[in-house]
Amino acid sequence: EAVDAYRQKKYDLILMDIQMPVKDGYQATSEIREIESALKQESPDSGNIPVIAMTAHALAGYKEKCLQNGMDDYLTKPLKREKVLEMVDKWLQVPAQQNSAFSTDRDVENYQEETSDSSIDYEQALEEFGGDKNFLDTELCRMQILVKDQLAQIRKALENGDTETIAKESHKIKGGAANLTAIRLSSAAARLEQMARTKNLVNAGELIDIMEKELNELKKIMAHHENENAFSR
Repeated sequence: EAVDAYRQKKYDLILMDIQMPVKDGYQATSEIREIESALKQESPDSGNIPVIAMTAHALAGYKEKCLQNGMDDYLTKPLKREKVLEMVDKWLQVPAQQNSAFSTDRDVENYQEETSDSSIDYEQALEEFGGDKNFLDTELCRMQILVKDQLAQIRKALENGDTETIAKESHKIKGGAANLTAIRLSSAAARLEQMARTKNLVNAGELIDIMEKELNELKKIMAHHENENAFSR
């Protein structure tokens, strides 16, 4: 769908998720670059569109892989509003070159699991959402519904020894929870994803229990905020 959209319309910049079904970000970017090459034969002065990789993988090897597949820069999840806006501003002000390097010389930091005293940093999440409390609360409610369904799929997959489904659904929870500053849920999902990818599910059931506990804690926090709002009104 992304490649088809690019064929039909000119964009200023593309934020390219790496892990997508059917056709991943590497394949999509390669096809976009092929389309650009064909266009250059008709219009030699046409430039390349900046493609920014977005991934939860923060290892240096993924940086090189993205560059080799025609991408120009790299954003790691959880996405922070300030970093996204800085990236967009940079690439819209500076013309992208065909063999452009990444915006920073330092290595991409290795992923590190984070711990928190609370299931969610609500104030930080609210800041990331520009102070729009209704929008944030809507997304938190949506996440709770999604995660409940995803955990059910993961439990079923665990019964069937389906490591691929466990890894895929854990990856989704990891990114979604991190973007909403539910760090403990995200960290548990990250550990479960890693276990599934290495096909070592010895303690997977315990991690799923932890994720369900964190989900219940989020529900309590949301209920508390709703009560506070009702009282203030």
